[in-house]
Amino acid sequence: MKNFILLCVLIFTVGCSAKLADLQPVDNKAYITIKEDIYNLSVGGIGNYKWVHGLKAGTYNLIGEDKDGYYYHNHGDVVIMLTEENAEHYLKTSERKPYEQRGFPQGGQGGLWLPKDKNDKPVVYYLINTPPSDSIVSGGIIGMTSTPNGAMGAGFIVGGITTSAISSMVNGSIEKLAFDDLSEKFTDLEVIHVPN
Repeated sequence: MKNFILLCVLIFTVGCSAKLADLQPVDNKAYITIKEDIYNLSVGGIGNYKWVHGLKAGTYNLIGEDKDGYYYHNHGDVVIMLTEENAEHYLKTSERKPYEQRGFPQGGQGGLWLPKDKNDKPVVYYLINTPPSDSIVSGGIIGMTSTPNGAMGAGFIVGGITTSAISSMVNGSIEKLAFDDLSEKFTDLEVIHVPN
């Protein structure tokens, strides 16, 4: 019973995650240009792993807002989320493996959230399980291979259905990377407003 309640709470909370399609439209056009990759290297977690988080150089267009801020988005593979070997490779070469070959964490589509309250800090966001080739509202796909025979096979099937249901609710959801030392690097970006 305890596990069932936890599963219900998990399904409810991930089902309520915001997606880009849920944002309020904006009347004005604006964009931000990042001239070179902006990232942060940190060491942490169990085993002191190296992590690199940030955004690739490019143009990020204003696509919507929520009650607290504005979303500047780029549809490419722009969010940098790397650990260990992938982080080391990026730091040496400024290159990343293709999205599908990175493993967890992947990064991918996303951009920069700028707060309406000037006392708050900008935050990098990404779309969960959304490869750069997907559309703005779609999510990734979780595949599962099993041999359905006996009780173990039934467990795989039930687990696969549950995982697929939860995954479909989470895919494409907005996840923010709230690291103060990374946020500080985005405070001086200029927003260019385009006349209507």
